[in-house]
Amino acid sequence: MMIIQIVLILFFVFALFKTVLRFKVREISLSQFIFWIIFWICAGIVVYRPNLTATLAKFLGVGRGVDAILYLAIAGLFFIIFRIWVRLDKMEKNITRLVRQDALDNKNK
Repeated sequence: MMIIQIVLILFFVFALFKTVLRFKVREISLSQFIFWIIFWICAGIVVYRPNLTATLAKFLGVGRGVDAILYLAIAGLFFIIFRIWVRLDKMEKNITRLVRQDALDNKNK
């Protein structure tokens, strides 16, 4: 096993530990907990057995395993950015609505 594999696996174990702690103190929901546990375990498996990415690449019709991982990561990041943007827009609208309501309430007093 290479040094980078050991370092990454230790990082994934640390991330798993932090995920469990955040779930225990109810900072993340059950669905988020399950997603992150599966994500960190899969990341650890891919680091431990890098040839698995070649199988994934072949299934997706991509030349190399690392290309498949990068394409999926970029798609995932764009999805996350989209979700954050939607939430941010919703929060801005709620804040605007609350400030307007507060201004109207204060004007009537």
